[in-house]
Amino acid sequence: MKIFKEIIFTQSECDNILRSDKKTNVIDEFLEYKERIENSVKKIRDNIFSPIHIFSWIMRYEKGEGGPWHIHQGIKEHSLSANIFLSGDPNVGIWIRDKNSGIETLHKNEIGQIIIMDCDVFHKPEINYSLSKRCVLGMTIHDADMDFNFILD
Repeated sequence: MKIFKEIIFTQSECDNILRSDKKTNVIDEFLEYKERIENSVKKIRDNIFSPIHIFSWIMRYEKGEGGPWHIHQGIKEHSLSANIFLSGDPNVGIWIRDKNSGIETLHKNEIGQIIIMDCDVFHKPEINYSLSKRCVLGMTIHDADMDFNFILD
């Protein structure tokens, strides 16, 4: 299982995203950022076909909040899960469970860092024990060859 991490946004770009009042497909407001996400995707998956489709949403975790283990709906080799850490305590991260060994590893975040993994990798946001609100842009990414009919059925 390959996990890809790279800083692709500055603090001010993260702040721009956080100002969005959209509930879903937040990144569509920032087409200039979409190309950077696509470049990162191509570093982990060289067989991904452009244009990519990014479904995105902002998650905000107050002190004591976290999330359950989950995967993102998609098709192997055509879909990925990703998140970008926008603000909060960088010591609060994301847990990722290795598909083969079952070992769970905490991946701490850096502001503007994208973490990309296969869509069928279980992950969950760590409980936020910090006083700072933790904000993350969650994403499911599909390539141009993806058949979206399976989602609509």
